[in-house]
Order: sequence, then structure tokens, then C-alpha cells
Amino acid sequence: MSAVWMRMRAEARARWRGWFALALIIGVGWGAVMAAAAGARRTQSAYPRFLAYSHARDVIVAPDAGAVEGFNRDILKLPAVASAAQFSGLNAAVIDPKPPEQFSFGTPYMPADDRYGRSIDRPKVLRGRLPDSGSATEVLASPGFAAGLDVDVGDRVKLEVFHNDGSPTGKTITLRIVGVGVTMSEVFPITSFDRVNPLLLMTRAAFRSRSLDEHAFEGLVVRLRPGADTAAFQRRAEEIQKLHPESGTQLFFSSEAGRPGIVNRAMQPQVAALAAFAFALGITLLLVVTQTTARQIALASTEHPTLRALGTSPRHLILASLTPVAATTLVGAAIACVVAIAASPLTPIGAARIAEPHPGVAIDASVLGIGVAGLIAVLIGAAILPARHAARRSEREEIERSFARSSRLAQGATKAGLPASASTGIRMALEPGRGSSAVPVRTVVLGAVVSIIALTAAYTFGASLDHAVATPRLFGQQWDAMVDGQFSGIITSALHVGDDPSFEAVAGGSYSTIVVGGTVVAAIGIDQLRGSVFPTLLEGRAPARPDEIVLGSSTLKRIHKNVGDDVDVAGDSASRSLRIVGRSVFPAFGIGGFSPTSLGEGAALTIEGLGGSKLPPGQYSFLLVRYTDHPSSETIRRVNDACSTAVSEENLCYVLRRQPPPEISSYADVRNVPWLLTGLLAALAAATLAHGLLATVRRRRRDLAILKTLGFIRGQISATVAWQATTLALLALIGIPFGVVLGRWGWTALAGQLGIPAEPLSPLTAIVLTIPAALILANVVAALPARSAAHTRPALALRSE
Repeated sequence: MSAVWMRMRAEARARWRGWFALALIIGVGWGAVMAAAAGARRTQSAYPRFLAYSHARDVIVAPDAGAVEGFNRDILKLPAVASAAQFSGLNAAVIDPKPPEQFSFGTPYMPADDRYGRSIDRPKVLRGRLPDSGSATEVLASPGFAAGLDVDVGDRVKLEVFHNDGSPTGKTITLRIVGVGVTMSEVFPITSFDRVNPLLLMTRAAFRSRSLDEHAFEGLVVRLRPGADTAAFQRRAEEIQKLHPESGTQLFFSSEAGRPGIVNRAMQPQVAALAAFAFALGITLLLVVTQTTARQIALASTEHPTLRALGTSPRHLILASLTPVAATTLVGAAIACVVAIAASPLTPIGAARIAEPHPGVAIDASVLGIGVAGLIAVLIGAAILPARHAARRSEREEIERSFARSSRLAQGATKAGLPASASTGIRMALEPGRGSSAVPVRTVVLGAVVSIIALTAAYTFGASLDHAVATPRLFGQQWDAMVDGQFSGIITSALHVGDDPSFEAVAGGSYSTIVVGGTVVAAIGIDQLRGSVFPTLLEGRAPARPDEIVLGSSTLKRIHKNVGDDVDVAGDSASRSLRIVGRSVFPAFGIGGFSPTSLGEGAALTIEGLGGSKLPPGQYSFLLVRYTDHPSSETIRRVNDACSTAVSEENLCYVLRRQPPPEISSYADVRNVPWLLTGLLAALAAATLAHGLLATVRRRRRDLAILKTLGFIRGQISATVAWQATTLALLALIGIPFGVVLGRWGWTALAGQLGIPAEPLSPLTAIVLTIPAALILANVVAALPARSAAHTRPALALRSE
């Protein structure tokens, strides 16, 4: 046993630099893997943890005449209600600092008591503090409000107050910003009101100081008990309003039941990006490192015949081979833990970073424990087989191995009359060599091929993601413009739909919320006015009759239905059974603060099927317009001016060129992740190649010395190493088609999960550029080993001979 320890100490003294370099590669690479995996878990859980932290509301109920005491009392008595708080909006607009033109400011919120903004919908304070409930002049602003007006904690803003009819009251109020924070609406805006209404949260004292004529609306935010039926609660709330006619005749009901699902799906790209990053980098790293350790074991096994002759048993030889692997793995695992913890403040990413209740350093014990245990098990387990093989290889096998058949490619290079440096470099890349100078070339080639496969797969996936973000048709939009009147009516006659040849297709629609198969779903009704325009269909056709419906992929999965099935639908009219005639991708359709459609979530019917339009004939809540190839400027102008025909001037109206759902907007935030992964994989491939070349030069010092003795000059020795690197790079390029297939498969799988058309892309430019890039990178990486080889001193290298 003492002989084995002596051997291991000698091996450590001779090769500690190579093993330590490998430990650094393992530590930094595996640390990035664990950081990404922990970041994916942290990103995925950030919004649910934020909702728990803020005690987020489940529904808003707002009678059109305001929340009255009797209505509030009866709502609180419902068994489904856990807690509720009254709040109102103030009719006011910012006048100082003067808002920029693109600044949109909605209604400031005022709690009627200390529950709203404290025990329900508590904001996450980013800077400063919550306003004092007893002060009528303190306010909490959202980051959007602060950025839009270029104000911050300590600054003051002046608001002009209006009557409910829009006329000025002559009053102004000056508020001091004491904090900047976010609620569930600002963390990830999904509705039109979320996007255009920056938060301004006032106080209970402000509520009591304003007259009712200055309140834009009043309502209740309600937290339901776990498991409560939202649809049943809505029915009971409507029944209660009928018992209190003083509260009005219409109840505005907004459920947040769909918001967590939409936000989680919107954050899924960040989660998937981090998870894919961790998986791709982890698999590549493990394959490369296991090949490298196998190569190191094979390099050290050239001394085994001598050790066996001295009486060393195979078991001791295996132990001697595995000890440096285990030590390197443990050092790498320790470095990886430090790297993962140090990188944790970089996560969560995207909108989850705003939602994270506890930002900063985070230690995910599960990821660290599983990551370290998995790393040790895989690397040491993978080293056992080559260690056993090397320890039990017979002397005859050693002799046969030393006379391995030479490479046909190297022979062909010699016959073709290539320079001696070229044929020698090709031979060194493809032939393992003999005796003490033997090199396991297969592991070097395999590691390079694996790196190229991962590299190509990463940018193929990235190109497909870019295509999905940039192509409206893939996220459901098959029109050029949408005139969105929200609650207002858009008068179609102003567009001259029937006689304008610049219109290829025009449709009018309305919004609603319906219950499909027991699930609340955002829905649209569409009437075709000219041609046919409809969200992208994945299966089936658009609804043509009132008893037909099209649903999103996620909605279909949730209610366990397929195209061709019947489903129970409840809306403004009585519950009825509709036939599912299609499956569609939905862009963002939504009204006010109600949850919108999104990718696989939503429903589409005819307007009659939706329950009929609430607007006069010839008016719609929105218009979908698709132009011919060359629309006239007059046509485009009329579409842009269509908002001026809105019935109510108090409501907002937009002309939207793109309607990306929240998920697509979130994808845009992670478009660079595949390219970042590409860069890291390229660095890993370069490090692997450099390690292989350095090991080859070190093992073949004797061969290089002989070449110098035979007349090779320094330039020829350097060229030999360059040819070796070039040959390895050319062999690695075999992985390009496999990487393309893997990247396309990965994107197709993700697109199918999200319910969008896949249409994977193969970036030909990037693929073609990979070839010269790989060759250039290989030769750049080979510069240091080539310089080391060129300075080989034949006398010192051959002294032992």
C-alpha cells in the first residue's frame, strides 16, 4: 500500500497543474449549472411567494353606484370570503411635474380603511416606506410612475381633482412620495389597465378627506378561502347587489383566478431558459470532464506494466487511478458551491426579480446537495470503468496497443505530398501513439464533438425563439392593426369597409368573461365584416354559428376536452352546450382590468354566441384590420383616426400594431440566453481542446524532440501542433447536423407545450460561420501548446532514453 501512496504522490507532483485546471473547469462550470438550476426554482416560485407575502386579492367587486354599507356587510358574511377591504379611485390627473406625452396615468387608489394596502394587496416596497395612514398627503408610487415623471422618494407631485362627469372641481392636492413599491398588477402587467395605469396608492386619511363626487369608483377587494368556487361567489355577489338597489344595477366583477396562471406561463420562458441552460451546460460539462478524466487515467496507465512487475495488485492500481479523480472532484465541488452561492443574487430574472420578496444571496440547499452528490457520483462512477480497464490490461494488450494500426487519413496526407508538419500533425491528432507517449485521442475527439453538438443546438434553439418573438402570426395575430375601444364603441362606417380595396379583411368584436367547463375564461366574440380574419388556428376552423366555440390549447387541457367535443358554457345568457370546432393561439385580448387571453388561454365565439353585443348596431369594442399588400395612406389614416368615433370620450382607445401576449413579451426578455449559452459552450469547447493539446504536447515531448533532431525547426513544430488542432476541429464539425436536429427538437417540444406553432429554424448563416470559426478558434487555442512544443529541448527530452 505504501508503494501506491508513493505512486500517487509522484503523480500529484507531476500532474497537479493539469488536475487543478480540471478542478477549476469543474468548479466554475458546475457552479454555473447549480446557480442556473437554483435560479430556475427561485424564478418559478417568486410570484407565488410574492402573492403570499402581499396577501393578494382574489376578486374585485364594484357596484356601479359605489360600495354601500349594506352591500359590504353582506359580502363579508359569505362563507367563501376570508377577508375584504373597501377602496376607491380618485378622479384626478397629474399636473406637476408636467407629464411627458407618452405618460399614461390612471386613477389613484385610496383605501377606505387600514386593510387595503396593509393586510390585503400589501405592496412590496422597493425604496422608502409605506405612507402613514393618518396622513392625507403621503403616497406610495410604482416604479412606472416614478420613472415616467422622473421623481423618487421625497419628491412632490400635484394633482388636479375632477368631478365624476369630468368637469374640474377647481381643487388641487399636493402629495409627497414616501415610497416606491409594486403590487401584483405592477409585478407583471397583463391587462390593458395594468400597462397604462401606474400605481399611486394614497391613504385612509385621503379617502375620508374627499367628497363622494370625486370618487371615480368604489369597490371591494376580496380574499377567498382556499378552495372557494369563484364562479359561485360571483353569482352570490350579483344576488346581493339586487338586494341593495342603492348600490346600482350593474356589478363589475374581476377575478384574479387566471392571473397566477398567466404570470407563471409568462415567467416560464425565464424558468425554461435557466433550466435549459443548466441542463445543456451540465450534460456537456459532464461528458467533457468524464472524457478528460478518462484521458488522464489512460495517460497515467503507461506506468502500470512497471508497477505490476514490482508486485502492485490491480486493486491498488485502480485506487491509484481513482484517487486524483476523487480529489479533483471534491475540490471542483467545493469551488462549485462557492460559485453557485456567489451567483445567487443574479436571480431571479425577468419580472420575477421584481416579485422576489427576499432578494439577495440565497442558498438552495436542495440544489446544492443534489448537485454535489450527483457530480461526485457521476465523475467517480464514470472513472471506475477506465480505471479497471487500465489496471487489468495485460502485457500482451499493451504490446498490441503500442502497435495500433496507423490512420488512413494520415497515410493519405503523406501520399498526397503535404508538408511533413501537416502529415505529422494529422497523425498526432488521429493516432494514439505508443508506449509512454500514448495519448487517448478518441476522448479528445469525442469531447470536441459533444461541444459542437451542444453549441449548434443552442443557437438553433435561439434562432427559433427569435423567430417566434418577431412573428405575430405565431402568437395568434393575423391582422395588421387592431382598433381597441375598450368600453367604447368603434363605429365601422367611418372606415368605409365595404368599398375600400385597401382592406383585405376586417372583423368587429367584443370582450367578455365566460365560464367554460367550470373554468373562468377570457373570451372574445368576432363578426366577419369583410373577408376572414381570426386568431391563428392550430386545428379545426373558426366558429360560424352561435353554438360553436374555439378554445386555446391550455384551456382545452384544463377542461379535458378536444376539438369535436361539446362543452357547457355560461355567460351573460343561460348555460348552454357548445361544440368545440377549433383550437387556436390567442394574442392579448382584454378589457380594462380583466384578465386577457394569452397564447393557449382563451375562447372565441361569434358575437351572437357570446351573448350579443352591448353596443348599438354598427359599433364594436374592437376592430381587426388586415390590409392588402399596398394599402393607401388614406386607409391607414382612417384606421388611425377610428378612435375618434368612440361613443364615450372618457374611455381610452388604442390602435395596436402588435398584440403580443404576456408570454411573448416575456420571451423577448430571454432571447439572449441561448446566445449566452452558446458563448459559454464555445469557451468550454476551447478549454477542452486546449487541455487535450497541452496533454498531447506534454506526453509527446520525446516525439517532438526526435522531430527536432531530424531537422524540424521551431516553425515546423508549431505548424505540427496547429495541424493537429485543425484536424480535431474538422472532426468536431461532424456534430453540426446532430446539434441542429437536437435544437429543432427542443424548440418543437417547448412550442407544443405552450400551444403555439413550432416552425423551428436552422440558422444557415450561423451554421456556415461555425466552420471557419471553429478552425480559427482551434488555431488560436493551439497557440500556447504550439509555442511550448516549439521550445522543446531535445537533449532534456531524450536524456531518459
